[in-house]
Formats: sequence, C-alpha cells, structure tokens
Amino acid sequence: LASRADAAGARRLGISHVRGILLSGPPGCGKTLLARELARSLGAREPQVVNGPEILDKFVGEAEARVRALFAPAEAEWAAAGDASALHVIILDEMDAIARKRGSSTGDTSGVRDSVVNQLLSKMDGVAEAGNVLVVGLTNRPELLDEALLRPGRLEVQLKVELPDAAGRRDILRIHTRAMRANGALAPDAAALIDAHPDEVEDGALEHLVNGKPLPKSLAGATEHFSGAELAGLIRSAASFALNRAAASRSPSGEMEAATVTAADLMRALTEVRPALGERSQAVVRRFSRHGVGCAFHAAAREAALRLAVPPPESGTTRSALLIGEGTGAGTSSLAAWAASEVARTGEAEGVFFVSLAQLVDRAMASSGGASVTDSALSNALTDVFREARAARRATLVLDDIDELLKAGGNLAIATLGSLLREPIEPIHHASGRAPYAPAVIGDATAPSNSTETASTSWLAVYATCTRTRLTAEVSARLSFLFDETINVPLLRSAHAVSEALRCSPTSLLRPEVIDHAAGAIAAAWPRGVGVRALFRVAERAAARAQHVAQAGKVGGATGAEQAQSLAKLQLNALYEELGTPRFATGYVAPTRHTRPKPANGLSADRPASLVQPRTNMLGPYQ
Repeated sequence: LASRADAAGARRLGISHVRGILLSGPPGCGKTLLARELARSLGAREPQVVNGPEILDKFVGEAEARVRALFAPAEAEWAAAGDASALHVIILDEMDAIARKRGSSTGDTSGVRDSVVNQLLSKMDGVAEAGNVLVVGLTNRPELLDEALLRPGRLEVQLKVELPDAAGRRDILRIHTRAMRANGALAPDAAALIDAHPDEVEDGALEHLVNGKPLPKSLAGATEHFSGAELAGLIRSAASFALNRAAASRSPSGEMEAATVTAADLMRALTEVRPALGERSQAVVRRFSRHGVGCAFHAAAREAALRLAVPPPESGTTRSALLIGEGTGAGTSSLAAWAASEVARTGEAEGVFFVSLAQLVDRAMASSGGASVTDSALSNALTDVFREARAARRATLVLDDIDELLKAGGNLAIATLGSLLREPIEPIHHASGRAPYAPAVIGDATAPSNSTETASTSWLAVYATCTRTRLTAEVSARLSFLFDETINVPLLRSAHAVSEALRCSPTSLLRPEVIDHAAGAIAAAWPRGVGVRALFRVAERAAARAQHVAQAGKVGGATGAEQAQSLAKLQLNALYEELGTPRFATGYVAPTRHTRPKPANGLSADRPASLVQPRTNMLGPYQ
C-alpha cells in the first residue's frame, strides 16, 4: 500500500495501486476493526461498511445496482479530480455471501449470485476502473470465494488474521480496561493480573487466593484460545459483577460504593466466558475416560499415539494414525482423545478437534438442506472439518468411528479423506517481532521497512478410530493404506491385565484389597478379552451400588478400618451381582439387609432401581 502514500512515485514506476485486500480468519479476531484502522491510517474518507447479505434483493437486478452504488461516489470524484481525489474504502463484511464461486449455488436458479460476482469483478478491475477505491473483503470462509476475485488487480493482498498470542491478549486486555484505569475503577490486584505476561512473571509473584483458589500467573496466560471479541466479553462480564456488587451496597439514603473491578471479578468472569476453540478442546477431554486408558497393556499404543504428535522438523505436514480396537470398547476413542489432549496440555498443539460420525452427518445434512445424506455431502463435511483444523497453526484432529463413515458414505468420501490426509499445509507467514494476528502491512505506518517475514511451523496430527470386528479385509486394507501408522489397541485377556488397569486408574474405583478378586471374576466373565470401557463400566456400577448400600446401613461408632473392610465386602459382592455370578469370596460375610417394604417391581429394597442394569448388556456374547 506504499503507492497510496506517493502517487507521483507510483506513476514514475508505472505501477497501479492495490485495489483490494482480503482479511480472513476466525470470528471475533478483529477483522472489521483492522479494516477501519487501515482506512484511518491511509487518510481515506469514512469507509462504507456493508454486510454481504444486505446487497442481495428479491428483485432481479437490484443486487447489481447496489454494487454499482457502492462505487459511484468514488467514480464521480475520480472523474472530477483524478489523482487529487481522496481514497474511498469499501469494507465488505461476510463477503462469501455475495462472492461465491460462480456455478456453485445450486439453489440459485435465477443466476443472481453469479451476476453479482460479475458486477463486482468489473467494478474492481474492469475497463474503466477508478484508482481511488480500495475494497477490503472480510470472510471466515476464503475457500468459498470465486478464484477470479483473488487474482492480482483485485483482492491481491490476502492476510490471515489469527487468534492473538499471549502478548497480543495482554495488549487487548489493556485496551479494554483503559477507561477503568483512567477512572480509578480497576483494583491493583486486577491491574497486576492484566499487566503480567506469562513468560515474564516468576512463579509465586502473584500468589494469593481468590475465592479459595490461587490466581494464575497472568490473565493473558489463562485466556488461551480467546479471540479479541471474547476478551472484550470477559471484561464486560467482570464489570457487570462489580456493578452488581456496588448496587447491592446501596444504603437507605441512596448512597453506594463506587464500582471497582477486582481480580476476583476477573476470575469469576473467566468461569462464564469460554472461547469457542476452548469449548472444542473441552469436548475432547469429555471423550477421554476419567478412569484412564490403562497402563502396561496400552504402553505401546500410548507411545505410538504420542509419537505421532511430536512436532516435526519440517513445516506443512499432515501425519495420521489409525487406531484399530481389537473389539468393541477397547478404548480407541479414549486413547485418541487422551493423546490429543496430552499434546494440547504440553502446549505443542494450539487446537484440538474431535469429530464423530453423528457430527459429520449433521454437517452433511445441513449442507444438503436437510435432505438425505449423500456421498458428496459427507465429502464436503470432511473437507470443512479439515479446513477448521488447519486454521490452527498446530492442531490435532480425532475422527471417531471412521469405519462407520465407510458404511454411511461411498468411494467419494474415502477418496476425499485420502486426499485430505496427503494435502500439504500452507505455512502461515507473519512479520518477525509481531504477533501472528497483526501483520506488518496493517501496523503503524512508522514501522521499520526492513522487517522480515517468518513462516510459522504448521502441522496437523490426525487420529482415526475403528473396531476390527466391524471391518472386512478389503476395508481394513484400504484404511491402512490411507494412514501413516496403524496402532492396534488390544483387549484385556488376563486377570493380571485387568488388575493392572484397575490399579492404575486415577479414580480408584475399587478398594485395593478387592482388585485381585475382581480381576479374576471379570477375566472369567469375558474369556475372549474385555475392553476398558466395559471393564470400568462394571467397576463403576459395582462401586456405586456398594456405596449406596454402605450409606443405607451405616453403623455409628465403627472405626475407619472396619468401615473400609465393610466397603470392600460390599464392593466385591456388588461386582459378583453385576457379573451375574452372585457368590461370596472366602472370608467375606454377606452384608446385613435392612428390612424394608418390597417394591412393586420386585427389585431388592436395599438399592434403587436406577442402579440395576440388565446383565445381558454387560456380558454380551460371553454370558
């Protein structure tokens, strides 16, 4: 855009001005604000901000007329003053609504959308274009735009607006609390929390409790994956808590204390305002079994899964692994979710995505207008999922139950998946010394001209899960060919393996003295092997049933050792009942049943009906 500052120099060099800029990125990252600041820094007239859907009209020809009306003031001034005319900036928000690829709108029988694109192309770089117009397009879906718009002479400068990094989040928080600081409405502890940088604050520098919980090192570090709009919402939420507290302090005379935002208000707001990307990460964590994914029997699979997510030395790679469970409930989904969340926890991945077949079907139905799910619709849904994952510089993607996709889709969906897994990722370029979301071209005009550009390392790790019993030999071979690695997740085939899985569970479902007895009973119930999902489901229900009976028959004055022994007996008895083999281990005495009226449904009166599950669901074919 330097030619705008020196029109005479541009004429001497024989070059034309840049006529268009495309800003793309996730919602709430400040694309509209950056476009306005760009117009202000260039000394342009008040920009015209137009939402793309507002241009469309029910009457044929009205949409094209509105496009011409946007350029009319600039053309009139250019005809009258030439190079002396002021710059006119047109900001087209949600540009993908009016500038989609021509011929892609299947429901547009009148051809209005294609005609709007043609009109926009001719106005930006037609026969008689004006040199005092700068079009700034804003979109979340740049891949939908017509290719003719992206060529030099039109939207030739294309910038990706990323989520802010820690330094950027701190600057944004400072901007939104500027008025609070000036008016003395920001408490010192809140100001220290906002001004701190996670890489510059020593551990313990801000160490004190707020509502019984320790403060984070910095608010910028605690707001990872927050966009600019979400950070603004965080500050508004904290301010509302301060205003409510001030209103509650109103005295009968009408006086009340001044509203002051404290660190406690910020931390409370942090529990209410969650980032969109963070919500997706939490969805992955919820998929990860809270009882763990096993210990020694999954050691090889855990190592292979983590090896896939080690950052590669080169940029722009997609690495993939297929997790094949030996049977239903082997824990492939939990293992993939655990590996993805573990990589995110260590900071190697910036985005974590979990996609199930149901979510893919929902996307496909939305794209097809609620009609039946077609192979092409599933292919488009897969493409959208990979596009969202690649929007993060370093991301992990979990495709759950990929074998079911083969049944729902066809050859096109599988071919699309293979193409997406082999497609390289374009590195994200940004000016060195600047945050990735603030390219140098949008920065201050006084920025040094010798700034260099660096490419951020971009990679995508894809985990896909399936079950061997649902795969044919042909499908298994096709899937193995698509992925870089194949990781086999076995079932638990021995009492020792079951015992190890129960002992290393972080939730400690069963008492330690019960585990060996329980492992033998579970291994006998599933002679062909048991998956971790079924294992922990049995243990969880047995523990819940034993706890309920223990609470109902609690005897006062019992020592801690006696209560622990009693709970161990109850857990083992409940486990035998869950497995359909009601018997008692040697040395254990059946708990005393309390006399209660027998329920009408015939169930035992010492446990609620909600704790009694059909045994056929648990034992399956091994009953």
